[in-house]
Formats: sequence, structure tokens, C-alpha cells
Amino acid sequence: MTDKMHLDLTSEDAAMRLELIAKVQGIEKAERYFYRLPQQLKGIDTYGALLSSYGHVQAVEKRDEIDRGHDLSSLSYKEKFDALVKEIDDRGISLDAMTYSILISSYGAFLDVNGMEKVLIRMESDPDVNPGWGIYNKASTIYRKSGMKEKGIEMLEKAEGLITKNKDMKAYYCLITNYAAMGEKSRVLGVWELLKKNGKVLNKGYMNVISSLLKLQDFETAEKIFDEWESRNLSYDVRIPNILIRAYSTSALLEKAETMVDRVIKKVGEPHAHSWLNLAIGYLNHGQTEKAMETFCEWF
Repeated sequence: MTDKMHLDLTSEDAAMRLELIAKVQGIEKAERYFYRLPQQLKGIDTYGALLSSYGHVQAVEKRDEIDRGHDLSSLSYKEKFDALVKEIDDRGISLDAMTYSILISSYGAFLDVNGMEKVLIRMESDPDVNPGWGIYNKASTIYRKSGMKEKGIEMLEKAEGLITKNKDMKAYYCLITNYAAMGEKSRVLGVWELLKKNGKVLNKGYMNVISSLLKLQDFETAEKIFDEWESRNLSYDVRIPNILIRAYSTSALLEKAETMVDRVIKKVGEPHAHSWLNLAIGYLNHGQTEKAMETFCEWF
């Protein structure tokens, strides 16, 4: 490609094209596109797009290797990634919050915690960048998956400090989910109270906290929050009781599952397919084949 062909492109336009090429035609074509760009279009946007593509390809290949039962052996994408980071530094290109986020995600995909930590230190000392909660939430997930729970919690605490005045419900949901994944029930409930204080809690919020508590096997608190949801008379989203029905059925609490199905029927006037299905699977998994067949018949 010639400079003339890129005459009307901005760095942002080129980055979008690069991402599309990587997704549709593959990383090699994306590399070729990047290295044929004129120098004025090689800004933080295009570098960030290629860095992100390397991380994405590595994550996909890692999943494929695990599925095949093989160990990861190729360092080619990591080496290319490191070379690109060095090129950014050599050219003196300033990083923005988005690029820091891409770097953290990519180091996570490469299982390079040390590299991620260097990015965090650099980001926090960068006077031109105000990191958002999402970057720390992302780092927390990487620490957790690397078996470094305490560092993961430290990142979530930093994220939590950045959302106290944030009306973005997604921030609260992510923290609740991640604290639950780390087994931190008290912190799950702490963020839940923060959410109720700072925002309007709708059905999605109840789904989030109830499912998180059930992952921690805290049925009692999940049931109390479910009762709170019912008492508020929000639009009846049957997915919320179905979360409990599925958990009851999985844990052999079949009488509770039956009671919850009855509550659903009273609310919506007719049985819901997923409610019956979850109950039937519960019967089947716990040796009550006859009841499972009866429930399937009710469903159909």
C-alpha cells in the first residue's frame, strides 16, 4: 500500500481497519497492513490495535492447545508483542488509558504477570493517565487466574475506590462477580450495599448478586435478596427465580426447587419452560427418574 492510498485515513481509521483485518483475514495480514502504513499513521491507536490482536490470537491458541491437551510451545506472538512494545518506547509514543488496558490484557493472555505488573507501575506513575476501575478489575482477574488471590483482592479494592461515585452499573456487577470468584462473600455484600446506596438497582443487579452468592453456596442470603426483589414489585423477570431453581436442583434441594416453581406459576400464571427443565434435570441427576419424566411431560 502506498502513502497515497492512506491520504484520507486517520490513525483511528487505520486502527479500525487493522482490527477488522485481524479478525477476518488473520494476524499475518494485519501485520502486513500495519508495517505498510506510512509513519504518520503509526500512532498509539494502530500500535494498540496490533498489540491487542497479538494478545487475542495468543488467548485463542492457548484455549485450543489446552483443548487438545498440549502444552503451549510457541513464543512467536510474545516475541512480536515485546518487540512492538519496545518500538513504541523507542519512538517515544505516549500511552493512553486504553493502551495500558490493552497491554494488561495482553500480558494476561501471555501469562506474563511480571510484565503486567511493570505496566501497572508505569501507568500509576504516568501523570497524564487517570486509570479507571476497569483496568484494575482486569488486572485482578489475571492475578486470580494466576493463583495470586491477595494481589487480586488488592486490585479489586483499588477498583472499588474508583466507583464510589460511578453510576455505571457494570462496575458494581463486575466487582461482585470477581469477589465471588475469589470466595469473598463479605466483599460481595459490601459492593451490593454500595450499589444500592449509589444507584438504582434493577433486575440485572439482583440476578448478578443472587447468582454470585449461590456460587458461594450462601443460599440463605440469596433467598433474602430474592424476597427483597419480589417485594419491590419490579417487572417479573423469570430468569431470577430460575437461578435459584437451578441451584436448588443442582444441590439436591428439590423440595425448595418445587416450591420456587410454584411461586413462579403463581406470578406468571403458567409454568415457564426453563423452570420445569431445571427441576426435571434435578430429579434426573438425583435418581428420581419417574418424577423427571412427569416433569418433562408437564413441560411439553
